[in-house]
Amino acid sequence: MTLVWPKPLTETATPPVTRGECPTLSHPMQTGDGLLARLRPSGNALSTAQLKALAVAVSRHGNGIIEITARGSLQARGLRTETVADFESAVLAAGIRAETGTGIETPPLAGIDPDELIDVRPLGASLRARISAHQPPLALAPKLAITVDGGGRFHLADIAADLKLTAVQQDGETRFLLAVGGTATTARPVGIFARNAIEDAVIAVLEALSAVGQKARGKDLDLSALGEMYDPLLKVQDTAQRPSPLIGIQPFPAEGPATVLGIAFAYCQASAAKLVALADAADALDAGEVRLAPGHGLFVTGLTADTAMALLHTAAGLGFLTEASDPRSTIALCAGAGGCASGLFETHALADRMRTRAPALLDGSFTLHLSACSKGCAHPAPSLLAVVGAPSGYGLVVNGAASSNPAAYLDENGLEAAWKRLAALVGEERQAGESAGTCLTRLGADRIWAALQLETQ
Repeated sequence: MTLVWPKPLTETATPPVTRGECPTLSHPMQTGDGLLARLRPSGNALSTAQLKALAVAVSRHGNGIIEITARGSLQARGLRTETVADFESAVLAAGIRAETGTGIETPPLAGIDPDELIDVRPLGASLRARISAHQPPLALAPKLAITVDGGGRFHLADIAADLKLTAVQQDGETRFLLAVGGTATTARPVGIFARNAIEDAVIAVLEALSAVGQKARGKDLDLSALGEMYDPLLKVQDTAQRPSPLIGIQPFPAEGPATVLGIAFAYCQASAAKLVALADAADALDAGEVRLAPGHGLFVTGLTADTAMALLHTAAGLGFLTEASDPRSTIALCAGAGGCASGLFETHALADRMRTRAPALLDGSFTLHLSACSKGCAHPAPSLLAVVGAPSGYGLVVNGAASSNPAAYLDENGLEAAWKRLAALVGEERQAGESAGTCLTRLGADRIWAALQLETQ
């Protein structure tokens, strides 16, 4: 696909990135609503003043829409050619430093999570410096990701990465399990290394990937190429508990204001005005930092039990997700038409319609995936139900990814009727104590299609 830069380049403007690359603060990506800039603040932390300054900058130089990605990065939407440099200047003037180079992710509450084995932020910073200074420069895939995980309540076990470093206890010492190409469950283990050896092991794996080629990802690596550092007999059982829910109040056992409040963005987005209001409220309550978190949300630290509750009420009034049971948290959706050139329908509007038409279906037991095209960017994995944009309207997928062949194509009225029939089916067939997701899984695709009076194609 050819991307058209809206105006001739100036000395302060650089070309947008193309698909397959990652947009940055100074190299945005063309989307359906303008240019999109992405940044990961140093340590994934912002002061309340910096959050407010960022929101104001997006309002002045973009379209006022801010996103937190599934991996915890910030995105500013609706920038224009002539405002990119001004936006970057405003961000830097606020003291926000965006991390550059290879993507290295640490848990959102690293350093203050009481259950972590080790604060991994120094290791992440050291790895970033070594990769940047490597000679000759490493030829790595633009989207190559590394997670460095010290454990804790908000660990990164479920986050897929090309390289995963996970703190483990072995012989009374904290060491690191190095694995490649997946989540904690699916990644292939390489070995377990002491703190003073793990950096060299990571560099060796990256050198091997670089030798394969710039498009190589962790899943592509032949582990036997790593020589003696690879332990083919290593068997690792994933014993990590699921991370604590992002949304809610988390009391930490520490002196001083140690309560943390987690909130999420409804439909992955927030307006600049609402973020300004949230930042002002947090500042008035003497909050600490704002930590960006995977799952389209953030944590506010340094609160007391009382101030956390007060901020939660403010956030709820502003439309943020403050309860895990909020039906909006069970809908995975992309930017949709207007926010992406590939989008074939307005995802946010459809989400609101489906949520209000049959709220009992969205009980948190499954994820409804609304994908405005078949790429499925918001939820690459299969889902129990997916609505996919198609030239003829909507494709309906059961137990599949957005890229799967829909079993039926529906227009606007047909989709709404099908959704109501599905709610009625669950209402009739749900057994005592059974969730909507469990009920639909038990019934299976054939029963669902029959109830919806749709023919499998």
